[in-house]
Amino acid sequence: MAVGMQSFKIVEVDWVDSFSSHGWGDRNDRLASHQREPLPGHCLTVGYLVRDDDQVVTLAFQKDSDDNVGCTSSIPRFAVQSIKVLSEGD
Repeated sequence: MAVGMQSFKIVEVDWVDSFSSHGWGDRNDRLASHQREPLPGHCLTVGYLVRDDDQVVTLAFQKDSDDNVGCTSSIPRFAVQSIKVLSEGD
């Protein structure tokens, strides 16, 4: 469901981010590296709620007086732990 342009909610999304490493190594080196590194962590992202459906939660970090949005980020729904409404809208 797309959110109406005149009623942007400001939300905080708690979501789980993935972990990756770079570089080459044999399988045992990679496994050892991932055992030493931190586990995927929770992220908190705040923004204008643009889309919230069973696929993604999309936030915009900027909007203008004509309700155009910029700097959007889409978080896969399966990674979202919770959404807290900080403001009900304009």
